[in-house]
Amino acid sequence: SSFGLAGENSSLSSPYSCYELSFDRLRRWIHESLDIYRDELLQVLYPIFVHSFLDLLSKGHAVDAHRFLELNRGEFQAIYGDELNRIAIL
Repeated sequence: SSFGLAGENSSLSSPYSCYELSFDRLRRWIHESLDIYRDELLQVLYPIFVHSFLDLLSKGHAVDAHRFLELNRGEFQAIYGDELNRIAIL
C-alpha cells in the first residue's frame, strides 16, 4: 500500500510506520485547516484513531497497535480517557 509521496515508501517498513505517518498527516491537516472547518473535522479524528488501533490489533500487530495508542492518546485523553483505558487492555 502507498501512504506517502513517491520515493517515501522505503522508510515505511512496518504497519506501524504506515499508520503513524498517515494519522500524523491527517491530524496536522485537520489542525491546519480553516477555522470554519476545523471543529467538524476534529470530530472524525478520534474514530479514525480507534479504528487504526483496532485494525493493527486485528492484523496481529499488537505491539505496534499499543505503540500507536500510547504515542497518540494524549490528543484524546481529556475527553476519552476512560474509553482509552478500556481499549488499552485489548
